[in-house]
Amino acid sequence: MARLVVLLLASCLWVSGYTQFSATQVSWDTEWEEIGNAQYRLIFNATIEEGWHIFSQYSPEGGSQPAFFEFLETDVYKRIGPVIEPTPEAYYNDVFEVTEQIFKYEVRFEQLVEVYDLSKPIEITLYYQVCKELCISASEDFVFQIGQPSSATAKESVAEARDDLKLALDLKLDLKNEHYLESIGVEDGSLNIWSLALLGFLGGLIALLTPCVLPIIPLTVSYFNQKKNATTWAILYGLSIVVLYVSAGLPFLFGSKADPQLFNEIASHPVVNFLLFMVLLLFALSFIFRFELNLPTNWIRSTDQRSERTKGFVSVLFMALTLVLASFSCTGPILGGVLGALATQTEAGTFGVSLLVILGAFGLALALPFMLLAIFPGALSKLPKSGEWMNSVKFILGILELVLAFKFLSNTDLVAGWSFFKYEIIVGIWFVIGVSATLHLLVKLWNDATNRLVNVLFLLPVLWLAVVSGLALKDPFKGGVINTFAPPLYYALNAEETPCPLGLECSLNFEEGLQRAQAENKPIFIDFTGYSCVNCRRMEAEVWSDPRIYSYLKEDVILVSLYVDDRTDLASSLKGKYQLPDGRIKSIRTMGQYWSLFQAVNFKSISQPFYVLLNPDLTVIQEPIQFCSRSAFLSWIERALSE
Repeated sequence: MARLVVLLLASCLWVSGYTQFSATQVSWDTEWEEIGNAQYRLIFNATIEEGWHIFSQYSPEGGSQPAFFEFLETDVYKRIGPVIEPTPEAYYNDVFEVTEQIFKYEVRFEQLVEVYDLSKPIEITLYYQVCKELCISASEDFVFQIGQPSSATAKESVAEARDDLKLALDLKLDLKNEHYLESIGVEDGSLNIWSLALLGFLGGLIALLTPCVLPIIPLTVSYFNQKKNATTWAILYGLSIVVLYVSAGLPFLFGSKADPQLFNEIASHPVVNFLLFMVLLLFALSFIFRFELNLPTNWIRSTDQRSERTKGFVSVLFMALTLVLASFSCTGPILGGVLGALATQTEAGTFGVSLLVILGAFGLALALPFMLLAIFPGALSKLPKSGEWMNSVKFILGILELVLAFKFLSNTDLVAGWSFFKYEIIVGIWFVIGVSATLHLLVKLWNDATNRLVNVLFLLPVLWLAVVSGLALKDPFKGGVINTFAPPLYYALNAEETPCPLGLECSLNFEEGLQRAQAENKPIFIDFTGYSCVNCRRMEAEVWSDPRIYSYLKEDVILVSLYVDDRTDLASSLKGKYQLPDGRIKSIRTMGQYWSLFQAVNFKSISQPFYVLLNPDLTVIQEPIQFCSRSAFLSWIERALSE
């Protein structure tokens, strides 16, 4: 069971954070040589930044990702033999406990091919990892045009060789008053850095109250108090905990240098959302039914032994790592819930930084008691005693994670188009969860007099969940806050299935909306949204539902809702590879990818919700607006329409 959790987590992290992109630590160039008899040698040269390394194609399993060349099946050429590489250097990875095969500084790969059609390009993709203290997954697209100069870099080759390469600037509208796009009317509803820090810190404080962490505190503090300079050692121990949690987020920070639209695509992908549902469901059940999900014991044993064999700061670092691993069965589910909340709120381009802030704050909350109690050892006697109340803490956390898990299942259903988990189904599940949890805590309240106050405090949120979800089932428009996380109101069992919010008439294509606006001489209201966008649902439920705003959206504008996570296959005339202004190449295959790129090119933003008002002649009426209050939105739309 524990290994299943680790596998699910690893899969989720891989898809959500380690998606491939061009790594800045490695530069590539290509060339080709004619051998004769229609045979050519394709050459891939890599220059690797000092201190970093990449892996051989034959690096053993169980370690980091070997290099893998993907050759598109085509009638243009055929491969002759495998990709040839030089002799790699052996490197022992003490984390995975395998001897890996690596290349440093530079490496040359060669592939022999027989070419049948010199007029067409040969396309090859390389997937690899580049590592230092951390590893970054990356990919490179190579295009060889035999018969043309071969000194271009990989990206230049792509741009020159592809006849069907489209320019992202082709999507650019002839907008007027573009100076309005330099500012946003109201800041979006993503969590700011202080909110993120508070979210992570609260998660860490809650983790302290679990049976995996609280009993360890007095033992560890007593150990440091027996040493000279106990305060110094305890502070180093606490800082080590923070460093370990922060280091787990560093690959995501590097990943944020990639295509910023990528996070939108990843976060809304049905596979990612289903993995998050499975992981959070497993975490929730482990808390509710009190079974532990532990990391492999040999990991914990190995770090514990290293802390005993080493000295000084290294020993303290391994002690901290032992705590992090040993407490995973309690901290993992809590941190998973916090990161799940982050995934529903964070803006596309800032995920790496946001994650780093949360992990740092979470680690700091865990570390503070060890540092403070070493400075003030007399406070040890005031720590709360372990007891049955800790199981109540785990139970209520499990309930919260269970609710969040079904939010991700709803996202999966919406984006994948299953049409199984409609509004009433998801809200009904939450109602059952709320009622069941309320009954459970009422029984505990009756039977456990010693922890009555704790059970009363925990009874309030689950009772609220039961009441509000029950009201929403009776009248969805009274769902209030719960509609923020529920499926859209149009996605109901008896509703006409149209992606237009609140039953409004809308266009799902900009060109169609523009034609309607010109025919009816009305402004275009562009709603950049997403099926899995929490803040979009909040705006629709809490702001657009206001009768005055609803009237404006229904009568005075042409509503164009563009879903950036729409997985519908794009028309063949629009599908293909687009060259971005910075030279990168991006494959556009779905409607959502197209509208996301359309938003970035024209309005210099990739976040949702994002609202723009244009006149039919493409004049920007005023600055765009994002997540905001009802009064701010009303003022914005009235001012725009008056102009």
